[in-house]
Amino acid sequence: MKLFPEVIVENFLPDVVIFDFEASGLHEGSYPIEYGIATCDLDIQSALIKRHDTWKEREWDETAEREIHHISRKMLETSGIWPEQAVANIRRAVVGRTAYTDSPIWDQRWVDELFIAVTGSCAPFVFRHVLYDLLAGIAGKRGIDAEMLIKLVDEVSSQSPSTHRAGPDVARWVRTAYALQHTPLSAEVFYADHETA
Repeated sequence: MKLFPEVIVENFLPDVVIFDFEASGLHEGSYPIEYGIATCDLDIQSALIKRHDTWKEREWDETAEREIHHISRKMLETSGIWPEQAVANIRRAVVGRTAYTDSPIWDQRWVDELFIAVTGSCAPFVFRHVLYDLLAGIAGKRGIDAEMLIKLVDEVSSQSPSTHRAGPDVARWVRTAYALQHTPLSAEVFYADHETA
C-alpha cells in the first residue's frame, strides 16, 4: 500500500514546522552546515550554510562527509548561504508555529550554535520531538497505539529512506504525519501481522 503522498494540497497542520540539520560532525564543537525546514503543505526550504568565522575549520569530520551527508567544504563555499541569512530564514519559519525535529538534542545544539554565532544568543525556541510529541499526539487522537504507530512510520520510511540531507529528510517527516493523519484505520499496514486481542 502506497502511503507516501507526492503532493499535499493543504497545510493540514498549520501551526507545525519541522526542521533537520546536517553538521560538520557529531562531536563537541561541530557546527551546522545545512538546514531543512518543512511546513505541512510540503513547502520545503533547505540551504547549505557557509562556515561562520567563529567556527573552527578543524571541527570538520572527514568521516561524516564521506559516510553520512556527502557535503563537502567546497560545496559550502560555492553554494552555501551566509549564516545571517540562515538565521533570518529560520526566524521567519517559526513565527506562530511549534518547531519539531527527529533529533532535538543534536539539532538544538546546532541551531543554537548558528544563532550564537550570528546574534550572540541561543535560538528563541526549543525543538520538540517529531515522533514522540507530534506523531504520537496525532496517533493518540486517532486511537492508534504505539505498536501500530511504529509500524506505520516504518512502512512510510521504507518507501522513502533517510538521505541524511536536510530537505528530503524534513519532507519525509511531513509525509509521515500526513499518512498518519489520513490513512484509514482499516488499512492493512495497521493490521498485517498485528495480533488483536
